Parts: sequence; structure tokens; C-alpha cells
Amino acid sequence: MSFETIDIYQIMFLFLPLILLLLQLIINKKVLWILILILLSSYTLWVLWNIVMLDVLIDIQRDYAPQSFWTVEKVLNWVYVVLILFIINWILWHIKPRKN
Repeated sequence: MSFETIDIYQIMFLFLPLILLLLQLIINKKVLWILILILLSSYTLWVLWNIVMLDVLIDIQRDYAPQSFWTVEKVLNWVYVVLILFIINWILWHIKPRKN
């Protein structure tokens, strides 16, 4: 990554979570935790939506093609991504600040 190619997507998906997580380490407040949870939840929903819209619906709408669209590699990639996001969401939910 070079500094010439920094755009809004890199700021949104790289720097914003990094800043929020670093602030959460320094200042463990519920507001920061809620912001991180909203960001991660929206990213999870976005990934799931893209899996459904880009992969499943494209396969339904395409004409007959002799090659199979559903490969083992593609399904395993979906499972890995969903599993990783689920684990991260679960961990984040369990490390939230609690009342003393």
C-alpha cells in the first residue's frame, strides 16, 4: 500500500477500525465499544449481502453453462469468511465493558 493509493475505502475499512480499536485499548468506554460493534456488524452484513447477491443470485440468473459454478473451493471460502466473522463478532460481544 502506498500513500498515493489511499482512498475512502481504505480509510473506512483499514484506518477507522484501527483507530477505534486503539482507542478502545487506551480508553475502555462503552461508547467506543458500541461504535466498534456497529462497524463490525455492518461489515458482516455487507459481506453476507455480497455473498448472496454476487454469488448465489448470479448463479441463478445465468444461462446454461457446462462448468459448475459451485466449486468446493468457493464454498469453503464462503464458510471460512462467515466463520471468521462470526468468531470475531462473538469475541467482541464477550469483551464488552461491564458494569461494576
